[in-house]
Order: sequence, then C-alpha cells, then structure tokens
Amino acid sequence: MLDNIITIYNDMPDMMKRVKKKKYEANMNYFRETYGHFFTEMMELMDASEDQEKTAREIADTVIAATKEKFTKWGRIRGYVQVNVNFFAIYYIFPAILMEAGGQKPVRTAASENAPEGAEGSQPEKVKKKTGVMVADTLRDQWNASFADTHIQYADYQTIHDAFNEKIFGMF
Repeated sequence: MLDNIITIYNDMPDMMKRVKKKKYEANMNYFRETYGHFFTEMMELMDASEDQEKTAREIADTVIAATKEKFTKWGRIRGYVQVNVNFFAIYYIFPAILMEAGGQKPVRTAASENAPEGAEGSQPEKVKKKTGVMVADTLRDQWNASFADTHIQYADYQTIHDAFNEKIFGMF
C-alpha cells in the first residue's frame, strides 16, 4: 500500500521556500502532477474498502511512518524540521487528499480548464468528498498524536490559496 510514499517529501525544501500565491499554485500543480498517483491510490483503497475507517487509519499510519522514516535523526525529529513538515502537510498533503477526493484537477492549467464536466467517476461526488474528509480527519488526528507538541488542522486548497495576498499595500 502506497509504496514509496516517502518520495512526496523529496521536493519539500524547495516547495517551502518563499511561498506566495503564484508559487503556491505552481507548487501544488507540480506536487499533484508528480505525486498525485499516491492520492489517487488512497481514494481507490477507500472506495474498495468495506471498513473505510480501518483503511483510513492504515493510510494515515503509512504516511506517518514515511514521515518519521524520512526525518527522524537520532531517535527524534528536530523541532524546526517538525514545524516545516507540519506546514508541508497543511499546505500540500491535506489539500491534495481533499482535491483528489473532490475529483479536482490541478489548478489553472490548460487541461483543467478544458476538462469535460462530470468526469468524476462512478461514485457520487458527495460520497467521494466524505471519503476524502475521513482520510484527512484520520490523518490529522493520528498526526497530532504521533508528533510531540503538534496540534495541526487542515484546510482545502482553495481556502489556503485565497488566504495569500498578491501584494501588501501594493509593495510586495
């Protein structure tokens, strides 16, 4: 299940530098194009599962185990690294889960603008969104329990994207 998911962190340092609205758009498109198959697999596992809560826990365990494997040094994750990993999860992992569950294409690409309507698949959209929220909620809860002094929440892509300001007082 989710073989090599540890690779989602390969580009983390570059994706977390000077994140602004346009860079976040480009980074999310890149992230979903490069690692989207992991999030597709998560939704496929959930769709095929008879016990979705158990499957969501297994997905969360897999993501957390990969996180610990990638960032643990001398038996722990350093505080500043944990902060960066938390932000990465909030900015990219959780929104990617929710976007995949909602059947959304990467943002502002020619392919997404020309995509046919209703190409979501066989399940109704509400069921898929509930599945994505279940995975995100489970991952958040297990993430908070697994990492010391961590109390993260998550948001969807659009909420995070809209929170960026293009310019502050026209200066930046």
